[in-house]
Amino acid sequence: MKKAKAKEQTLRRASGEGCLQYRPERNVWYAVLSLGYREDGKRIRKTITAKSREDAEQKIQEILAMTENERQKMVVQLPKPVEIKEEKHDGNFGQYMDEVLKRKSIGAKTRSFAGDLYNARHIQEELGKYQISKLKKSDYERFINEFSCKQYKKGGQKNYYSKSVIHKVLTLLKIVVKSAYEDEIINKNYAEFVKEPRTKKEIVEKYKALKDNEITAIFNAVADVEWMNAMVHLARDTGMRPGEVIGVKFGDINLEEQKVYINKTISYNCELDIENKKELSRKAIVKELKNEYGQISQVARRTLSLSEETIEVIRKLHEKIANNKNLCKARKKHNTQDNLFTNKNGMLRPVGHYTKLYREHLEKAGLSHHQYNMYRFRHTFCTRLLDMGIKPKTVAYSMGDSSVEMILRIYDNINKTDIENASDSYIERLNKKRK
Repeated sequence: MKKAKAKEQTLRRASGEGCLQYRPERNVWYAVLSLGYREDGKRIRKTITAKSREDAEQKIQEILAMTENERQKMVVQLPKPVEIKEEKHDGNFGQYMDEVLKRKSIGAKTRSFAGDLYNARHIQEELGKYQISKLKKSDYERFINEFSCKQYKKGGQKNYYSKSVIHKVLTLLKIVVKSAYEDEIINKNYAEFVKEPRTKKEIVEKYKALKDNEITAIFNAVADVEWMNAMVHLARDTGMRPGEVIGVKFGDINLEEQKVYINKTISYNCELDIENKKELSRKAIVKELKNEYGQISQVARRTLSLSEETIEVIRKLHEKIANNKNLCKARKKHNTQDNLFTNKNGMLRPVGHYTKLYREHLEKAGLSHHQYNMYRFRHTFCTRLLDMGIKPKTVAYSMGDSSVEMILRIYDNINKTDIENASDSYIERLNKKRK
């Protein structure tokens, strides 16, 4: 009996509670102790933290030595939650979807959330007017199947929606219907088992890496615009993402050693109109690199070499800016003196501003901006490194990518000639063995 009584008075440390653990990311020792139970039956826990193991153990012993009353004084009694009765939503699908989007927008990146608004337009157009409680699985299946057969106009041509767009629209639809089920507006998640239809968009086989004559044509087309010339030369030499190119500063470039330090990217925040599902405005922001805090954080920031040709182009751009007094004054006002790329008012702009001007310039020169988009320089950089026999892992790190799989799946595009040559070489080797 005495042992049992002593056990009751001893502070609970079962299931690993009270066991010391070290958190290197915060440089602290910590343990969690149980102080008993609240009136609602929930366990009361006390977290111990200290800079050293000795201090943490001392704190644990001090709490263990406390009486029951002393420990109770450490407990913060939480107020009882107020029960709020919400009326069930009886509006249409579009109204409820707006509510879900508002919840989803909290803490979301505006750039990715803008994509949700774009996808919501398609759903709103077909299902928005219907009462959500009346819609069933067959309605959602009919919607997504008809959407996969729908065409849109771009550049005067009709196109089917891609697999990616169909997937994103269906994903958002499922989120909305699942939320309605969880909010007890409907008694079943009718979209849970709706299957994703195949796209009817024609898959065009294309060799994404640029050829030498294509690169020359692009360089000739933009040679008269210094900043644009610098942009494509940097992209050619390094395979940087467009946002990384626009984020480069003169201070990131070592002209003598012909190196560029890639340490930031340009993205944007935007003001969004959920009700009308559109962007109202965009503002450029400087942010960390993609994958900087992921698996390859140690190489997301990377230093790459530049050609003599590119160094000369950058020197000319710097000279052009320095000789423009009005631009220098505007850049000083917006604190962009060190940036390679700003607009004519000295302001940093989202990547879309620069690529739009690039596309327009190509069209004036008689080149297709669809065929020569900025990302093709990235594909070219990757494919040529692999052709040179560089290890895929090194190529991935050079591009700041998260995995070798992504490099092989997306960037190393082999054309039909490569396949035929490989087959010829293989058969030739077999024939030699027979002789």
